[in-house]
Amino acid sequence: METNDTLDQKTKAKQLMIHGYKLCTSGNYTDGAKYFKKAAVLGDLEAVYGLAFLYYEGKGVEKDLAEATRCFETLANQECDFREVSQLRLAKLANISSGEGIGIVEVMEHFNADFFAKQRNYPRLWKRALNGDWRAQKCIADTIYSDLYFRHLDTDGETMMRYYLNLAEHDNVGAQESLFFIYSSDQVGVGLGKKNLSEAIKWGMKAAHNGSVHVQALLANALLEGNFEGEPVEQDREKAIFWFRNAAKKGYKKAKKKLTELGM
Repeated sequence: METNDTLDQKTKAKQLMIHGYKLCTSGNYTDGAKYFKKAAVLGDLEAVYGLAFLYYEGKGVEKDLAEATRCFETLANQECDFREVSQLRLAKLANISSGEGIGIVEVMEHFNADFFAKQRNYPRLWKRALNGDWRAQKCIADTIYSDLYFRHLDTDGETMMRYYLNLAEHDNVGAQESLFFIYSSDQVGVGLGKKNLSEAIKWGMKAAHNGSVHVQALLANALLEGNFEGEPVEQDREKAIFWFRNAAKKGYKKAKKKLTELGM
């Protein structure tokens, strides 16, 4: 049974962690880190998790991957909500100092009002994904893709591709669509290499057959012009019109406009 002193310590630790979080959300990482450290000493694991990211990013403290690793090890070696995700992060951090690591998913600079609420759910999401839950895999892959493509963050492209390929091979149209765009570009990020137009077309065709109107219109345009992302492809007006019509039937306005331009 917990004593009053123990309960008071937990309450104090939680208050310190929350205050540190509020300071970080306002951009004051230096003072936020101080409160996280005080809360961590009193045993608050969310504060330890927050500190790990501050050390990883060098926000409010000197960037220290070894200290970030120690924080994750603290969480990975005990029963807590952050155990599984910390174990995964440790695997990714293992080779960063040698230049071979590929990073971790979130960064502290994207603090928002529900940051810690999301973090409580995130470890469970990773666990479900590892156990084969396709919705969890899609959510994680989409989150990583957003960080790579829209925010240009150095994050876990390897995991993203593993989940997208697994889902796409099981006929998930959203994953097939994502692979189409990923392989169409060499600007996505870490772990993906150069663009591969044959792979892009392969997954694009699957996505088109599964009803992705955006991909249908893009493929139709490539077939009409005989050009896909700067590379020549065989022109086929008949197939182009077929895909434009498919997309138009589902209300895709750009496809309707193109058919009008073609006099169809």
